Amino acid sequence: MTKGERRKRKRLIGTAVYTVFLLLWIAALIAAAVYGLKIVWRYAEEYEASRPNNTMDAYMAGLDESFWNGAMEDTIANMPHEMQTDDECREFIATMLNGGVRYVRAASGSADSSVLAYNLRCDSGVFGKVTIEEDKSYADKVEFGMLPWKVTKEEFDFNGLYTKMKITVPAKYKVELNGHILGPEYITEEGIHLDLLDAYYDAYPKLPTKVTYEFDHIIGYIEPVVLNENGEVVEFDRNADDSQYVTYADQDTVDRMTDFVTRFEARYRNFSAGCQYMVYYDKLLSYIIRGGDIDQRFQKAFDGLGWAHTNSVAVHSTVVNSVIEIDDKTWIVEETTCATAYGPQTEYSETTMELVVVEVSPGDLRIIAMN
Repeated sequence: MTKGERRKRKRLIGTAVYTVFLLLWIAALIAAAVYGLKIVWRYAEEYEASRPNNTMDAYMAGLDESFWNGAMEDTIANMPHEMQTDDECREFIATMLNGGVRYVRAASGSADSSVLAYNLRCDSGVFGKVTIEEDKSYADKVEFGMLPWKVTKEEFDFNGLYTKMKITVPAKYKVELNGHILGPEYITEEGIHLDLLDAYYDAYPKLPTKVTYEFDHIIGYIEPVVLNENGEVVEFDRNADDSQYVTYADQDTVDRMTDFVTRFEARYRNFSAGCQYMVYYDKLLSYIIRGGDIDQRFQKAFDGLGWAHTNSVAVHSTVVNSVIEIDDKTWIVEETTCATAYGPQTEYSETTMELVVVEVSPGDLRIIAMN
């Protein structure tokens, strides 16, 4: 072998050795990288499992499938829902879930930071609570000291989904809720005056009043139906005044009341002005109830009327503005009277509006209360 060939052979051997060492070095780097990646991957997995939100996200993802388990059915069955069936409650809750469910951090009731609690919420309110804890069974399995979380408790309570029904209606009316007539046990306030009749209750306690119904155990919302005394559905505006609760008399009744209060005012104006008051008092007795409240008020006025100096009274007009029919024997009449009182040296004109309660008693019309 020549000298040149020996040198060439040495170079080839050197190159081969270098290549082998290079390959071994690369293999070592790759092995180290793979090992490092495995450590990083295990760390990432352990870190992700140690994040409470990931556990809750996984729980929420499976909530739709697990929601209607036996415990949920029992929860509904044990909740007061007198006006709704279990199926109706179930239907509302299913609709509620379709609207979106989310979880919100809540007080866990424990000072231990390894215990966390979350409220389950929908648009209608809180309907459940989930408690998660660090899973200590993994203490010997984790490499970096980060424990995973697990769900340890589920509580479902639909009390946060209850809505309250409150409505004020005339005492003779009924309130129907989902086909059920509410009984008197749901009346929380009674004897409420109608605002347009408020001035007359002291003199005439039999005037109609209102009551307030309240019902607390509605899951979702149910629109109450109001029925009048004839069982007919009544539509009304809760923001309007009480005039919507009254019945205004027909024209024949208005004409009858106009004739009656016109004759009454012709006598009453002379009496109240002290003009031959005893004469006019006798004439008024056929328009009021003898010994009743108005009669007593008239008699108490005798002493003051005796000092009056009115010669005569002219009633120019009496106009009935409205007649509210309380029942077939009672009406409230709003009327306006224009009159002039004449004295020895003076005369005085005035226009006044009065409300009078007219009742058939005993067999004829009588004024039993007046403003």
